[in-house]
Amino acid sequence: MAELGIFNVAAGPADLLNGTLLLGPGAGFALTGFGPFSGIAAGGSQGGLDIAFDGTSLGSFSQTVTISWFGSNAGGYQGPAFDTTLVLHGSVDAIAAVPEPETYLLMAIGIVTMWVARRRSAFRQRLAR
Repeated sequence: MAELGIFNVAAGPADLLNGTLLLGPGAGFALTGFGPFSGIAAGGSQGGLDIAFDGTSLGSFSQTVTISWFGSNAGGYQGPAFDTTLVLHGSVDAIAAVPEPETYLLMAIGIVTMWVARRRSAFRQRLAR
């Protein structure tokens, strides 16, 4: 999982950052916290943008996120900033198999059986001497 945030790097005390995060085409990612944001003061930030990759399916995946924002201040100024597009990429080449509990049980039974057989063999050899 990756956690992202929005940070207002403006220097003016009254500059506010507003905008929206638009999810474009894509699949394979779980995105939470992406939506409109407003009133982020100069030097302030907003977190809570989480990205998780779904690695349970084979293939290549991508997701597009466009950030549209504008600045505003108490004097009524409102000016757009350029849009920024993030493209997330991920791929799953192979999914590792996880053994079932029954597999571990059978393996443990086999190891115990071999241990018991070896002890019996050693005990018989001692009796034969």
